[in-house]
Amino acid sequence: MAHVSAPSLKRARSQILEPPSRPTIKACDVGDNAEEVKQRLDNMFMGSDGYDAKLLDTLKACVDELRDGAGGILVVVMQSPGAHSIPFGYLDEKRLSLCFDKFGPNIQHAGFKPILNYFCRHSGSDRWHRGDIEQLQSNLAVVLRLPSSDDSSWSELKAMIGFPKDGAVILS
Repeated sequence: MAHVSAPSLKRARSQILEPPSRPTIKACDVGDNAEEVKQRLDNMFMGSDGYDAKLLDTLKACVDELRDGAGGILVVVMQSPGAHSIPFGYLDEKRLSLCFDKFGPNIQHAGFKPILNYFCRHSGSDRWHRGDIEQLQSNLAVVLRLPSSDDSSWSELKAMIGFPKDGAVILS
């Protein structure tokens, strides 16, 4: 049986507890210039191992979608394999997620931006109001060329009334 001195045991523990080395992106104030932000993303990704062009494209699309919006939002963009391993909960019983699934299932879809923009618009209560939903429904009806009068088509949207406009949007 080998004797392990305290200093080497301490060193072994610290090596085990350290997370594996991987590229990280830290939150920082990126300013208002979308092209400058996209250039910074290019610089970060081009110099990293495991460069993922699709992830970079998604991040740039997020910048484009968010640059003209009012309000605030936290957007988390993850590579698909890791996205499903993070435990999280829904503040609205999954209502916003169901709306994205039906009307804007990915960031390139025409319905994505209107939903995101209305989610970012905050009010005194930070909840979905009937007026928000009616405006969003009208906007989506035009963008997606859907009949705005068919109530059954809009049930997911109307189910959000009264629920919070808080939390984050996770894209993978």
